[in-house]
Amino acid sequence: VNCDLKLASELREKLRSETDFVKFVRKYSIDPQTVVKGGLIEYVTHADPRVPPLVSDTALKLKQGDISAPINAGDTFWIIKIEQKLPPEPIDFNTVKNQLRVNLRSRMKQDLSRKLEAELFLKADIKVKDKRLRKLFNEWRKQIDERRTNEQ
Repeated sequence: VNCDLKLASELREKLRSETDFVKFVRKYSIDPQTVVKGGLIEYVTHADPRVPPLVSDTALKLKQGDISAPINAGDTFWIIKIEQKLPPEPIDFNTVKNQLRVNLRSRMKQDLSRKLEAELFLKADIKVKDKRLRKLFNEWRKQIDERRTNEQ
């Protein structure tokens, strides 16, 4: 729903009394992929790339039949209704071992790159002559230094 929080909250209240979820979605949703399916997203997993992280986190916490409060995701609000909860299926470690290794290496590279970038930035002798830019630059430098301190 592309709206403000007040309207999203009003729509949630309407949804609570609406018996036909599909009709409701077709009337109010702006997502062209889900509107044709009546709002159905067949399943949502943790860190699901199809939905914003806050939406998948919220969906996984709700119980079957629950309707979420409006979830602000950028310039849109999501209101989700849990139709069905499926129990997690056990996964054989050997089938995911290589993917886990790749993901872990990628995450480690990103972390190390961020740390190296921050370290190099803080060690660099950068002079900003414009007063307004200098103030912004110093604030940015302080944030990077604080983040680096918190990571240690």
